[in-house]
Amino acid sequence: MTKRSKLLLVLACAMYALFSVLETLCVYFLAKIMECAERGDLQAMGRTVALTLGLWALTYLLTAAGTIVRLAFLSDSILSLRSDIIQSILRRPLQSFRGQNDGYYINLLSADVDLYSQDRLNLIPFAFACVSAASGQGAGSVPGTG
Repeated sequence: MTKRSKLLLVLACAMYALFSVLETLCVYFLAKIMECAERGDLQAMGRTVALTLGLWALTYLLTAAGTIVRLAFLSDSILSLRSDIIQSILRRPLQSFRGQNDGYYINLLSADVDLYSQDRLNLIPFAFACVSAASGQGAGSVPGTG
């Protein structure tokens, strides 16, 4: 993995973690809206609705930016992985190619790399977001709780 890929991965993980925090805050403010409605405080309810809508807009913008960064990470990682495979193939002696048919190497560059990217690379930011969301909710990170 290149230095750029690592930076993109860290950035994508941070964006998804921030997304989890913002979603938790949105849920908290939805509860505040209900409390304001029960008290009949329309001014506080209006401010809380505006704040919640702003948080939701920020959450969706962050989701779009995180997706763009994640896709950049994936394409950079796949390009690096394919380059490493080609370099490895080119360094091998010619006699080692007689044991495998041509389809093996084509499959290595196409299907195997795609499977690796779907099974491993694509899930790293999402797994990080899930862990950060679970740890944030378990630690009582919502203001006014736990």
